[in-house]
Amino acid sequence: NRNCRSIGYNSFRTAQSFGKLVDDTFLINSGAQLHFVFLGGEKPGCHAWLSEAQLGWLEETLAENRDPNRPIYVFLHQGMMDTVAGTFEYQHWHGVTQTAELAAILKKYPEVILFSGHSHWVMNSLHTMKLRDENLPTIFNTSSGGYLWDDEAEITHKGITGSEGYYFYGYKDKVIARGRDFEAGKWIASAQFIVEYGDLT
Repeated sequence: NRNCRSIGYNSFRTAQSFGKLVDDTFLINSGAQLHFVFLGGEKPGCHAWLSEAQLGWLEETLAENRDPNRPIYVFLHQGMMDTVAGTFEYQHWHGVTQTAELAAILKKYPEVILFSGHSHWVMNSLHTMKLRDENLPTIFNTSSGGYLWDDEAEITHKGITGSEGYYFYGYKDKVIARGRDFEAGKWIASAQFIVEYGDLT
């Protein structure tokens, strides 16, 4: 969400108090292993502040049992600057203090699919998904299950009523992402994506 209070910070500190830095989960369904990694900011404020310890943990976690042809789903509330809708500097809702350090790690793992929200930017926007390149893996703007935002809302300061999210379908060589308008009960035509991940080496 667009809230700048310490929600992510408190979640991270709670996780630390239980002896876990953040979270790393494998789900096994029908023989397929799905790897989910959850990151969180460590200081209050609008930007995710990621410590060296958390970044080190991330690199170790991504490397563990790695299969370059199997996606790793990474979640971080705030988005990295100039990657997907809502994160461009003029939009004012990018928010990772250690963007360069995080990018340097993610660059080594093209099979990662990174999800970020925070901005609430509508899926019917340019740059809702950034396909991987030589510098970063694939990144999705996740919009919001609550009120929405876009360039016009940034000027008027009035949110948009709505609720959006993705359905993901995993296959042997690709992931299909389908944006959904939950309020209208319809697929979002401009938010239908295929991410191929076979043979990334």
